[in-house]
Amino acid sequence: YQNRCLLSCPTATTYDSTKQECVDDRDPSDVDVDPDPDQSIPCHSACDLCSGPEENQCLTCKSPFVFYQSRCVDACPASSYYE
Repeated sequence: YQNRCLLSCPTATTYDSTKQECVDDRDPSDVDVDPDPDQSIPCHSACDLCSGPEENQCLTCKSPFVFYQSRCVDACPASSYYE
């Protein structure tokens, strides 16, 4: 689910202990994850989508990175879990 490391599941998600991750409570057809193709922002090399060029301005990450506190990191910190 969006390659993020979190301390708790976000709104509209529930922790699934079988999958050991947060799962979306919403209908997948209601979730808009496509970026606007007309807006081009230069991103840090680990970012897939971003709000600016700095490493702490990532919105989503390129594989194999995971998202943690607006950054793309190699792995989730010990105090968090993979969503």
